Amino acid sequence: MGYYLFLTLDSIGMNNAVRILILEDDARDAVLIKDELQRSGLEFRSKRVETRNDFISSLEHDCPDLILSDHGLPAFDGFSALHLAKQKAPDVPFIFVTGSLGEETAVKALKTGATDYVLKHKLVDLGPSVHRALREAAERARRKQAEEALRESEERFRLLLEGVKDYAICMLDPQGRVLTWNTTAQAIEGYGADQIIGRHFSYIFSAADRKAGVPKKCLTVAEKSGRFETEVLLVRKDGSKYWANVVLTTLRDGNGQITGFSKVIRDITERKHAEEEIRTLYRMICAHHCAISMVSPKCLADRGPRI
Repeated sequence: MGYYLFLTLDSIGMNNAVRILILEDDARDAVLIKDELQRSGLEFRSKRVETRNDFISSLEHDCPDLILSDHGLPAFDGFSALHLAKQKAPDVPFIFVTGSLGEETAVKALKTGATDYVLKHKLVDLGPSVHRALREAAERARRKQAEEALRESEERFRLLLEGVKDYAICMLDPQGRVLTWNTTAQAIEGYGADQIIGRHFSYIFSAADRKAGVPKKCLTVAEKSGRFETEVLLVRKDGSKYWANVVLTTLRDGNGQITGFSKVIRDITERKHAEEEIRTLYRMICAHHCAISMVSPKCLADRGPRI
């Protein structure tokens, strides 16, 4: 006879006793398994079933933390139990325990999803195998939770970036290559994400500024001070130029190592034009005032006395 150990992830790492479902037609074998697990220090509660229907019902309505399954039941075998378990709980690991297991069958068990197998005449190995499976499953659960949290965080960040309409926001790697490109950046620059991601951020600078090393200076100052802000003429995909306020912020990890930069661009062309109009008007006023002040008193006297 043999057994499967089948483990769910909801209670791993918690203080509650591990719930064990035993698929076994021989109550004495179930007792041997429980005794060995108790000796290993595992806290658990167990339930024994014998039929396929009861096994499925337990999985669907009272999903356990561990399942031990006899390999050779009269009308139900361990591989069928494993197949059902993988369908209904694909993330759950299990251990195959059997009185005799050939090399070919052992390989098949591992290839079809078993985490480990233990020979019945060496049940002393069951406890360590179970504890190891619990630790590995707990670690996988933590990784999965962290990955899911990261995905959710990235999705929120993506939605935030896509919702910003006035600013082109993108992330750069430590060398200044573009990693992300939001829709506003595409609207301002004219480049789609597939056309700009992977390119150096200097790509949108004018040829004169690139030749003068302006993009490199931007990164250098940002690296030293943590932030760099400037107003510069940038070039769109169609070749037209526009004034932009550019802010580079250095991103560092917990060890202080640079992981990249955030770059925020705002089109300030209208503001620049308004400022230029004001300056032009101011110059005209000053020129007119100077022209009036330069008229000599004699000229004024020649106009005759005031009435």
